[in-house]
Amino acid sequence: MNAFPDFSTHGYQVTRELGYNSLGGRVTYLATKINTTNSVVIKQFQFAQLGASWTEYEAYEQEIKVLESLDFPGIPRYLDAFGTDSGFCMVQEYKNAESAIAHNFSPPDIKQIAIATLEILAYLQSQKPPVIHRDIKPENLLIDDELNVYLVDFGFARLGGGNIAASSVVKGTMGFMPPEQMFNRELTEASDLYGLGATLICLLTGTKSVDVGNLIDDNYGIHFRHLVPPLQQGWMNWLETMVAPRIQDRYKSAADALTALRSLDVSRLPKVRLERDRLELVATEYGDIIIGVIEISNPIPDTMLAGRWEVAPHPNDPPHTPYDHPWISSEPQKLESNNVACKIVVDTKQLLASQAYERYIILHTNSEPDTYKLKIKVTTAPLPIPEITTLLSKGSLIFMCCLVLFGFLLNTGDAYDIAFGIIASLVYGFAVAEITLLAESHGKETSWLGGVLGSLIGLTLYFFCDVWFYSSYWFTQIEQYNSINCCLALDGNCADIL
Repeated sequence: MNAFPDFSTHGYQVTRELGYNSLGGRVTYLATKINTTNSVVIKQFQFAQLGASWTEYEAYEQEIKVLESLDFPGIPRYLDAFGTDSGFCMVQEYKNAESAIAHNFSPPDIKQIAIATLEILAYLQSQKPPVIHRDIKPENLLIDDELNVYLVDFGFARLGGGNIAASSVVKGTMGFMPPEQMFNRELTEASDLYGLGATLICLLTGTKSVDVGNLIDDNYGIHFRHLVPPLQQGWMNWLETMVAPRIQDRYKSAADALTALRSLDVSRLPKVRLERDRLELVATEYGDIIIGVIEISNPIPDTMLAGRWEVAPHPNDPPHTPYDHPWISSEPQKLESNNVACKIVVDTKQLLASQAYERYIILHTNSEPDTYKLKIKVTTAPLPIPEITTLLSKGSLIFMCCLVLFGFLLNTGDAYDIAFGIIASLVYGFAVAEITLLAESHGKETSWLGGVLGSLIGLTLYFFCDVWFYSSYWFTQIEQYNSINCCLALDGNCADIL
């Protein structure tokens, strides 16, 4: 035999217990109306047995008063009330639904729940005077398998707004009451929006009702973005407006909040996970093509990450489009995958030797936020030390031979002239090598320019040396000639001079 109370004299048969609230001395039962199949909910307030205060009876009087005047699909109808030896009972229409805390909902489901609840609140606020529920929380929203929403527990409901008497007890649930309700200030149609916003945040973040206070700061602002997957910015802004601590910063009414919500996209967005936000590439040889790899992933189910790389502008780079940089590229440039290894390719042939370069590449995605910056540091290799065969190129050797031959033809093989020709040719060889390497270090294929400049330098040095030698030689001959003539003029004895 069960221990359920006997309500048969009032026409009801209890089938099971639905809930128990020891603090308020309330037990909720599921029952059937005798001689019918209609299920009802009976709320019994057990004053004597549970030691609850009789002043709580006012809550039931208030709830009955409110429910008797309401007729809306989202509000279980008031059916009956009766007294018992142990307390007072109220009978309501039964809805085959569970409280919101018993479910896990997706963001689109939560939007549908929000719309349905706002429609209920808009109905309540359209009454004359408007009805303010004052205790909206996940436990007071019943939701069935089709996401139909039912608002219950009108024990704290208030007909009309205005100021609450300073001596009255604050009624509601901590964490879901707006600041004006906590401090017994004027309530308006925006007051219930705070409780609904906090409820939706709990559903979205998986936060229990008893833990919602952990999300509230000293200024009564609710911080939740760090607990949710990336969602559309408009949806997040809407929720933050619902729970704004200052009543004037919220939507003015449920109708206004409903209008703003209907057009919002609340679907989940991908989330970008970059294994790092900095990439350092070091070339081992001059002109290397170096490659770095960045792993990108998206942990949000039922979403697909898509994006595209671009190189941020830099004042030292030649003109380029965002997706066509002269020495930085990515493979792939476009991505559409939840797990991808992107290659960042740098061609150092276009860069100076022994230098460090820093650039930023930007990943544009369909996530929130939609851009991610990655810093790249590239260090180029020094120029290689050239071998003697590089210094003395074929052109150098040919030119040396030409200079030597020219010395023989010009001065019949004079040893000094040949020496000067060889020295000038060697100077040319080193000059052409150095100028060629200097030109190549600027990333330009201009070795021919080095050859031309080196040739001019070699020829100039050669002819300068040759002219200097012959000038010295002829000055010596003239001096000797003058000395001989002077000797002959004096005494004709020129043996010592000769």
